[in-house]
Amino acid sequence: MGLKGKNPTIKWFPKTKVLKKGLLLGDDNFLNLINWKESKTLISSINQIYVVPRIGIPVQIDKMREKLWDINPKLKIKILPSHKYQGISSTKIRGD
Repeated sequence: MGLKGKNPTIKWFPKTKVLKKGLLLGDDNFLNLINWKESKTLISSINQIYVVPRIGIPVQIDKMREKLWDINPKLKIKILPSHKYQGISSTKIRGD
């Protein structure tokens, strides 16, 4: 929290000591998850992903689900319903 630089999820997420691990991602980040640093290791350590609608196209989301299931067949992926805050992102809030 409060870091000025980047903190790749792979650095800390697999080390968390909880039984089930989940991520909440905007659909734009969900569609890009496979490109994250050490993504296969990260995806293998996730139990569930909650996907917040923002800009993604359902066909793209379905294709990404299949790719992620190829890496982690037990991964649960829940697409959340549309909402009125879809244009807000942490990137916009930080001003990156």
